[in-house]
Amino acid sequence: AVSAALLCYRQSRSRSSGNCRRASCSRSEVYNALQVEAIALENPLAIFWRGVQVVSSLGRYYLSLRLDDAFGRTDSKTVRERSQELRELLLYLGPCYVKLGQALANRPDIIRDDYMAELEALQDKVPPFPSSEAMSIIREELGQEPMEIFSELTAEPVAAASLGQVYRGRLRSNGAEVAVKVQRPGLKDTLILDMFI
Repeated sequence: AVSAALLCYRQSRSRSSGNCRRASCSRSEVYNALQVEAIALENPLAIFWRGVQVVSSLGRYYLSLRLDDAFGRTDSKTVRERSQELRELLLYLGPCYVKLGQALANRPDIIRDDYMAELEALQDKVPPFPSSEAMSIIREELGQEPMEIFSELTAEPVAAASLGQVYRGRLRSNGAEVAVKVQRPGLKDTLILDMFI
């Protein structure tokens, strides 16, 4: 999904016979627990496998922490390694868990300082997904080749976050500089499963 601004661009172009104009759009989707449940239950096998992935990953991490305690490995090197493993684990598990890590990075009442420092990297250093996938998403969402819409578009994202990434572009129609926000592939499906679990 490309940002609402570009979806508005597409809608306004179709309404105004090809002339781009500013449009007022808003997302009508809001969180609805019953809808999340209904969508998730359409694929019980996906729920099962996602549950296995989450529980086994978090379980292995928890076991490593307990073994460190049992064997007295509490030195700063081990703590640094475990905090890095936690950050990497949250990235592996996906957007919901990255958001959890971002929230924990701001909670000194819950998380120790050395873990907080590592989790802060989730706030501004999330790795991007391949630009080729982003261009495919733009193409699919807007129904045109990206360079038919933009006279300029950065080859790589200028920023990446847990839910998507941003490219700098310039609209061909009026020369306006825009931020092109592209959601991570499969984001909605992953979020639905994680919210359900």
